[in-house]
Amino acid sequence: MHNILRDTLHAMASAAGLVAHTEPIGIVYDGNERPADIIIVGSGVGRFGEDLCVDCSVTDSMAGIDGLTRAQKSRRTWELAHAASLAEKAKREKRRTDDPGGLTMAERVRNEGKLFYPVGAEVLGATTASCTQLIKNSVRKRTTGGGTT
Repeated sequence: MHNILRDTLHAMASAAGLVAHTEPIGIVYDGNERPADIIIVGSGVGRFGEDLCVDCSVTDSMAGIDGLTRAQKSRRTWELAHAASLAEKAKREKRRTDDPGGLTMAERVRNEGKLFYPVGAEVLGATTASCTQLIKNSVRKRTTGGGTT
């Protein structure tokens, strides 16, 4: 499912005339981490025109449901894309395991002059606002030549 989301977003960006690459390496220079499944370069789709590092997360909102309280079960089943939103937040706040007090992934990518942009979806089909916004901006870029994330 993760690769389907990645490949779909990549295809949409390419169809919009944007230069996009999957599984880029060397975005951050302090390890072997890959903070992006897709990088959209030279496109001006970032808030300030920077390259966009899209990191996809796919979650299963029903995973582990047996061990949850009644309130947690209710929230998971009624709040659309809640688990995917939590996964996005975790990606944004991720720190290196060998430096738990260090910079977050978003800060490290920003230090390289790029915008870290996690997007989430759930296996049942729900997407987060960030994922929907990326899709809308790709379509806007295709139809009008503009659009920022």
